Amino acid sequence: DLRYYYTGSTAILDISKQIQGDPILPMFQLFRGLLWSGLAIIIITSLATKGWKTYIITGLLFSILITSTLIFPNAYMPAPVRLAHSFELFTSMFTFGVLSVITLKNNIGTKSK
Repeated sequence: DLRYYYTGSTAILDISKQIQGDPILPMFQLFRGLLWSGLAIIIITSLATKGWKTYIITGLLFSILITSTLIFPNAYMPAPVRLAHSFELFTSMFTFGVLSVITLKNNIGTKSK
């Protein structure tokens, strides 16, 4: 359903062809990564908790922020696409949030135990 929704075909596309078709895409993704990293820094420095709670809270904030809009029906995505995106985004953004803490916690002056 996802492939057909986005491409009109069920064939798997080659990412290099997609980048050639839209050369701004890598720069846009880099910019998005910087925004999420900035948000991670704000969350990490704002939390008064130490240890594993920082990892869990950051992961949950990242995943809930991005997937909360997919809970409700909308005119842009049919239900199977929303469901697939909800699962994919929740797991990937939770993982990204945890990895952000692992990567950034020692570089921003906070030490977790």
